[in-house]
Amino acid sequence: MRDVARSEKRRIAVGVTVALTLASVGACALFVDLGDRSLLAEAGDDGTSTLEGGTDGPIGDGGPSNNWHDASDPNNWSWVDPSAFAALAGFDAGVAFSGGSLDLQSGYLYFGPTSTTYAIAARLDTAASPDAASAWAFFNTTALSGNVAYAGVTFDGRYVYYVPYVNNVPNWSGTIGRYDTIGQFTDPSYWAFYGLPGARSVGYAGAAFDGRRVYLTPTGSNGAGSTTALAFDDAGTYVFDFVGTTPGLNANYEGAVFDGKYVYFVPHLDGTSVFRSTVFRFEIDGDFSDAGSWSGFDVTTVNEGAAGFAGGAFDGRYVYFIPLEHHPNTPGSVVARFDTMLDPTNFGDPAAWSTFDTIGLDQRAAGYSLGAFDGRYVYLLPSSYPTILVRYDTSGTFTSAGGWQVTDLSAFIPDGATIETSGAVYDGKYLYLVPYQGPLLRFDARDSWVSPAVNMPPGYAGSFY
Repeated sequence: MRDVARSEKRRIAVGVTVALTLASVGACALFVDLGDRSLLAEAGDDGTSTLEGGTDGPIGDGGPSNNWHDASDPNNWSWVDPSAFAALAGFDAGVAFSGGSLDLQSGYLYFGPTSTTYAIAARLDTAASPDAASAWAFFNTTALSGNVAYAGVTFDGRYVYYVPYVNNVPNWSGTIGRYDTIGQFTDPSYWAFYGLPGARSVGYAGAAFDGRRVYLTPTGSNGAGSTTALAFDDAGTYVFDFVGTTPGLNANYEGAVFDGKYVYFVPHLDGTSVFRSTVFRFEIDGDFSDAGSWSGFDVTTVNEGAAGFAGGAFDGRYVYFIPLEHHPNTPGSVVARFDTMLDPTNFGDPAAWSTFDTIGLDQRAAGYSLGAFDGRYVYLLPSSYPTILVRYDTSGTFTSAGGWQVTDLSAFIPDGATIETSGAVYDGKYLYLVPYQGPLLRFDARDSWVSPAVNMPPGYAGSFY
């Protein structure tokens, strides 16, 4: 494992710091302008990725010569119980997480607390052994924010943001959390929590960072899906109404993906258990309130089973949408993929889209919760039982079963343990599966560490949630 010299850690210079004193909002796609604090490693002058690949070729440095590891080999897997380390730190109630993010400079991995009972945020030092108590730090967010559960984490170069989800199911939360990484993780003075003003500025799941702004993904609005997306920066408030593009569409999305030019909002469902299939994307150089900066595409026009997604991933060329459910209590299995090179401007071209049904690989291969990318493989994470992990080799053919691998994670956890993932973080060598409950699984993805700053797509902060 690499050696991270903490005393020599570089910090991104702080640009404009924005106080989160926002105007009244609804369930919305929200961003906070962070000034020029870009992490777009290896990006072109226009912010787009410089990673290259063939039509179905390797992305980044993901060629076979890099000695990538077999996901079905138990020797490549290990696990630890974060609850045990939390108990050693004085938090006996337990832990539950949703999403994670990586500080590229320090190698710290941050987990989002997702329990309203014990909202314990956690940090793991990836340069240390995860089974050492000294590698872990914990912070009880309830003392400052109340009983808020968060869904998703993102990092902007200095601050770690915790995405507000609920405060007491089914009451949506509008309290966003922020940790300043220049200070001690356990010191309350480096934490801040802001109430997003407005009765409907509540209920988010997932976030994205584009090198300047943090986007929060709307997933609820007091039981009735909002149609309005809003954005914030120092200059004011901007509004965009999804109804103008797709009548009747609400704003219940889960996760966002940034490709260097656009932010994609992943469609999930609405309050009546109708699973959505229209992906919306925003051009980051455009006017947030201008319909011309937005475009949408209904993926069911390509495959009627492509709906009800939860999270996505980006491999430097393709954006992947991860299937959770496409009908109530029916696990989804149709992965949708969008080619950003084939259709850079006209989002509505069906030729830029392709799908693959993982149920053909294994009857248990369905119902995923978020996705990940490690420089070569795209991972579909199991939401709960059955614990089937599926990954796609980007050097293969997307529509061919030969490019896919199925792994049953139950073989890699202790007997009797329950595993339910809520995201994954790749640190340049290891893939960490964020546990909603149960053990933290770690997959040794490759022989040697390669910095994510040069090995991953632009804006990468550890997770695509």
